[in-house]
Amino acid sequence: MKRETSQSMRKVLSPIRNHIQGGFSLVEIICASALFALLVVALLGAYLYGEEAQMLAGNRARAVLIAKEGLEAARNIRDASFANLSDGAHGLITSGNQWSFSGTSDTSDIFTRQIVISSIDAKRKNVTANVTWRQNELRNGTVSLATELSSWLGAKKGSAPSLIACMNLDVANSGNEAADGISIATQGNYVYLGRQNNNGYEFFVFDVTTPSTPVLLGKVATGDTANDIAVSGNYAYIASSDNAGELTVVDVSAPTALSVAAKFNLTAANSGNANADGLAVAIGGGDRLYLTRTKSAGKELYVFDISAPTVPALLGSVDLNGDIREIGVSGNYVYAASGDNTQEFQVIDVATPSAPVLAASLNLDQGATQPDAFSIAIGVNTVYVGRDGSAASEFYIIDTTTPTSPSIVSTLDVGTHILQSIDYNDALKFVFFANTATGAEDYQVIDVSNPAAPTLLTNVNLNGTPYKVVYSSAKDAVMIASGYDSCELQIISP
Repeated sequence: MKRETSQSMRKVLSPIRNHIQGGFSLVEIICASALFALLVVALLGAYLYGEEAQMLAGNRARAVLIAKEGLEAARNIRDASFANLSDGAHGLITSGNQWSFSGTSDTSDIFTRQIVISSIDAKRKNVTANVTWRQNELRNGTVSLATELSSWLGAKKGSAPSLIACMNLDVANSGNEAADGISIATQGNYVYLGRQNNNGYEFFVFDVTTPSTPVLLGKVATGDTANDIAVSGNYAYIASSDNAGELTVVDVSAPTALSVAAKFNLTAANSGNANADGLAVAIGGGDRLYLTRTKSAGKELYVFDISAPTVPALLGSVDLNGDIREIGVSGNYVYAASGDNTQEFQVIDVATPSAPVLAASLNLDQGATQPDAFSIAIGVNTVYVGRDGSAASEFYIIDTTTPTSPSIVSTLDVGTHILQSIDYNDALKFVFFANTATGAEDYQVIDVSNPAAPTLLTNVNLNGTPYKVVYSSAKDAVMIASGYDSCELQIISP
């Protein structure tokens, strides 16, 4: 029997059908709109707060960088002089690429920076960089970074040199107490010293791994006075007064067991004079060695091939004017300090070893024409020359950018000093010199950082006469061959 929906049930279900068919009610629409509005507000708030957080993070990162810059600036100021780090609050300025303190703070955009310095002790300072800025209307931002700076740099180079070591060559360790040290060279941890001939040894090797405590390793008799020394690899080459070996070669491969490896005799046949002493020696590129002798009827400059060190071969020679007391090599040119009063500075072209030629010369006559040139040192497109003491300039800076057309850049009067020997270091921009004139300023330094205006720095008074000076960049020390009988090797901290 089929059941039919009752009339009353149809009355109940009819509104429900109508509601389903008619869509959402007003209440539901209002609820949905409110929910959407809340969602929009939440998303907008998240976006706005994200933007603010990003801006605050960016400002903080900038503040950190500004604080770090402040600490580096304080370090830069310390490097100029530790005394510049005065206690208190400071601002920063730059002038000529150098930081300095100014006022109590400095500003950059929205940031204010203050460097606060306080002493720990005489050698140390606390340094704090504080950076503040306005984050928003309600609060400020702050970053603080700190470090500790010390006066580890000590005195500026050249301002307070001091004698740190002294080596006495006496009868027991050298065979003679009285012979002067007159030549010197360095290589790595070794110093090579030459002495006058006086019934003892003329050539010595010292270990200067620790410059303040040199150790004598070996010695050898070379036959006569070792006037100058150049070292390359396992061999030392000596300009000697030995008439049978003006060029003497010593094997230094075993410092404790030195031996004379070769001698080259400049005779009347190969040089024009058999008796002139070897004066100066220098090594150039391409296994070339250059030797000079005292002025004579023969030649004064000789070119050797030392590709086989124990068999040096004479390639060529040239007649020059005056005693060539010291030489330096740069490229295809040999630069010479001469005793000739019209050619104290000479340039020799050695591009063709078999036929060297005098390419240029200068008369160093500013203020006095008679003093001889004694010493020479090679810089970058620059040569430094030292002369005999006089009432005029003893020190010359010469531009050799074009070697065949040298020109005087500047001069310096260093009193009555005799610049017997000089050496140059490009990193320090210093010329070190030995003064053999009687007086209290035996060793001095010239600051040549401004070639147009060289300046004389502090001196050191040494016992005896300093004949030869050489700077060791490996040891940051100046080595001196001295005429002082109780200290033939002297070492100076520059």
